[in-house]
Amino acid sequence: QWMDNVSGTGGLLDGILAVMHPKLYQAAVRSLDLLYSKDPESRAYVDAWPCTSHAAAVIVNRESIMHRDLNGKPGWLDLLLSVGTYGETAVFSMGNIGASVPYDSGSVVLVSSRFVLHGVPAVPPDRMCCAWIVNHRIFQHWDLQFPGWTLLADKLQLVAR
Repeated sequence: QWMDNVSGTGGLLDGILAVMHPKLYQAAVRSLDLLYSKDPESRAYVDAWPCTSHAAAVIVNRESIMHRDLNGKPGWLDLLLSVGTYGETAVFSMGNIGASVPYDSGSVVLVSSRFVLHGVPAVPPDRMCCAWIVNHRIFQHWDLQFPGWTLLADKLQLVAR
């Protein structure tokens, strides 16, 4: 039922990823297509999964200290969706690049979490972050090329279509 409830959100996140990192989006779609076609036992799960990301991690009612996520690949983007009551202290900080952005409920932040130190300070309860990630092990399993960094040229090609 949870996957049904977030299917609309998953479609929106897919659209964001397709614009911001087209090659990662296309590779993630390809990996799920391969999983569907080559592993019949997984078809029901692939059909029900709400987006092209391979996993979702949910962080509820807690401070997230500055950290890096070492499971991603260089240039890949995680999509972080904030939901709930954040109040005026809702800030997503990126320590090593000296930037912060508002992180109110409904915000989506894309971050190259392997390289960018990121965190969220303690804020009032009733909030969560849903981190949507692509898993490099799935790419390895299907022998897919890692998409690498997104380039401005990739985005210009989308506009030209």
